[in-house]
Amino acid sequence: MLEDIRTDIRYTTRMLVKAPGFTLPVMATIALAIGAITAVFATLHSIVLQPLPFGGSSRVVSLCETNPSLPAGWCGSSPANVEDWRRQARTLENAGVARNESFVARDGAVSYGVRGGIASPGFFDVLQVKPSLGRRLEERDLETGANHVAIISHTFWVEHLGSDPAAVGRSIVLDRTPFTVIGVLPARVWLPDTFADVDVWKPLTASIDDVTKRSWRGFVAIGRLAPGVTRTQFMSEMAVIRAQLAAAYPESNKDWGFQSIDFREHLVGDYSATLWLFLGMAALVLLIACVNVAGLLLVRTTARAAELAVRTAVGAGRRRLVTQLLTESALMSLAGGAAGLLIGAWATRLFVLIAPADTPRLSEVTLDWPVVLFTFVLVAAISIVFGIAPARRAWNADVTATLKGLRGSTAADVRTRSALTAAQLAFALMLLFGAGLLARTFVRFASWDPGFERSNLSTTWMLPPNAHDPQATITMMERVREAVATLPGIQSAALGSAGPLFGGEESGELKVVGRSGVPGTGLANVNWFDIDAHYFSTLGVPIRKGRAFSPADTASAPPVAVVNQALADRAFPGKDAIGQQVVVEQHPATIVGIVADTSPLEPNAATPPEIYWPIQQYPRGAAYLILRTGGTSAPAQQLLRSRVAAVNPDIQLNAIMTLDERFARRLVSPKFNMLLVGFFAAIAGVLAALGVYSVAAYAVATRTREFAVRMALGSTPTQLVTGVLREGVRLAAIGIVAGSIGAVLVGRALTTILFGVSPVDPLTFGGTAALLAVIAVQAAWWPARRASRIDPSAALRGQ
Repeated sequence: MLEDIRTDIRYTTRMLVKAPGFTLPVMATIALAIGAITAVFATLHSIVLQPLPFGGSSRVVSLCETNPSLPAGWCGSSPANVEDWRRQARTLENAGVARNESFVARDGAVSYGVRGGIASPGFFDVLQVKPSLGRRLEERDLETGANHVAIISHTFWVEHLGSDPAAVGRSIVLDRTPFTVIGVLPARVWLPDTFADVDVWKPLTASIDDVTKRSWRGFVAIGRLAPGVTRTQFMSEMAVIRAQLAAAYPESNKDWGFQSIDFREHLVGDYSATLWLFLGMAALVLLIACVNVAGLLLVRTTARAAELAVRTAVGAGRRRLVTQLLTESALMSLAGGAAGLLIGAWATRLFVLIAPADTPRLSEVTLDWPVVLFTFVLVAAISIVFGIAPARRAWNADVTATLKGLRGSTAADVRTRSALTAAQLAFALMLLFGAGLLARTFVRFASWDPGFERSNLSTTWMLPPNAHDPQATITMMERVREAVATLPGIQSAALGSAGPLFGGEESGELKVVGRSGVPGTGLANVNWFDIDAHYFSTLGVPIRKGRAFSPADTASAPPVAVVNQALADRAFPGKDAIGQQVVVEQHPATIVGIVADTSPLEPNAATPPEIYWPIQQYPRGAAYLILRTGGTSAPAQQLLRSRVAAVNPDIQLNAIMTLDERFARRLVSPKFNMLLVGFFAAIAGVLAALGVYSVAAYAVATRTREFAVRMALGSTPTQLVTGVLREGVRLAAIGIVAGSIGAVLVGRALTTILFGVSPVDPLTFGGTAALLAVIAVQAAWWPARRASRIDPSAALRGQ
């Protein structure tokens, strides 16, 4: 048996080398399909299936406070509530919170911005973070006076402390306040992507903001369940504790619920479903490839019918011939699979390079041994799948008829081949339809109109020193705005905490004073921003009613607010919002103006209710500097920085970017989805074309004598071409009808990443169906053309 296998391998290798026109397309088809599915599976395995890289990660959960008015996917918690949960819940081993902050560090006369974070000791304990030098945060570090300590990253240690092994105990200056280094994190420490770039960690209580406010829920909170505790047990205990806290602190905790989410699942979020979807699409490509290769092998087996018949006549058994054909398919699949593994490794690296930067666990994506094993198991399986058709053809071959020159095929062969090709076309339609939906989504994103002129706008994040003195900070930022506004090419400048496409959004519950005689709930989730008097005019947002802010709206003036039209319509239906008194985040104000809505980036999404405060009346430690320029490019970085440094050299500026550049970054994710599925669809389209071609070629090869007889009896070449094309059109129609059901399922599966486009969009379906029909007809044309050029006399003589 071993000698037979060696003989088959040697013979098959010679045969494949002698037929590069057949071997190379088959191997390329296998390699492309295997490469695509390997890359997607490697990404899925690293991001979704692999456990988080620290001990006991399966017991870690995200702790989220809930409110019916909050957007889906929001997860934040109050540090004060988390601390109470940690102390009272026996099912909770530990818990902690963290959030990002920015610091200004000073080294002698040089100051520089630092990516910072604040955290409670439990945050590092839950993640099992252990410093390579020193210690991590402890409860004693939260006490006033003792909280001037810091943990630094390995990068900060190398770049700013010169890799000093005695760095623990050294003092660093942050926001003009000395902090003692108590720990240095390892170079390869694992932290959630949100905090992966943090260089300096301070204790929670060292924040510039008041973290004791129980109503402030802008923190990431995580907990580790006690050993042996189930999620059900934990939630049961938390229900009791939550009810107790709601009764003890009704102002901040009333109407707020709680949920826990597996930490890994929470990190991955919607990417899990998206990656499974991409794997399914890659599997469709693989199915199309298997059908395609099986078709090519079947055509080749038909062409070798005479050779196989002679070998049978001189003593080769059917089992021997089938073994050789299966060996041929196995060799090609192994060679194609090896090439596919290389393509998969390259495609995985390419995925990491071009994937959206906010993709969770992106830095962990790699092609490891489980992925390699998956690939070779897959290769072994498909070598059997696409080897069945030619083996079956050889087993059922009529040796006598073949030796007489009668090379026809059975009706079962024709039906099987046609059914497989129709399935191939159906799969291709599903992928083309998905790519079309994502392309239309991208177009809808790209045509976003915020309601003002977004060109000629530039922004940069400005972080002044003295963050602990908000009023002094605001005064300094206003001086910067005045200095920058006089630069050549700058038409106007403004300050704001956030805005369309730049900055974050903070939200709170809106209460309307005087409703039903007492402060009443208006909207439970209102986005709020602090801006200066030049914000709306710089962006070009129209004032619908009332007035914008003025320089007179200072800290000593009566508190005022401006709302957008969406808030005015929802909170005051049929009433005038001007003059109404509202409270958000314990900040009372009188509404003095209504501005036009700024359209959300997501097509067809409703504009959220928004409220704006004067930056003087709600001072913050940093702000965006917004510039309206006379040209499309951003102002000169050096000139702008020198003007800012003239006000105060310690002020830190991030990179200056145009709003269009920021907008382009937001387009990365929909563009990536479109290109990835479009790549699968392109492969599917090519393979579907090859499938139709192989069917038509197979038909021509097996009906040569029939065509010769028909031509001898008077049929014209045009009639023969029409007959072959009719078969291609029939297969396309069957594939389109069968694929329409799958296309609907694909559309439904893509719903989470579609925006402004129906998952059953008829225009997209009609376009992709028409495209597939054209591909099928073109693919059938070449074999049809060959059929029209048959020499009847030669064909009838069996030549």
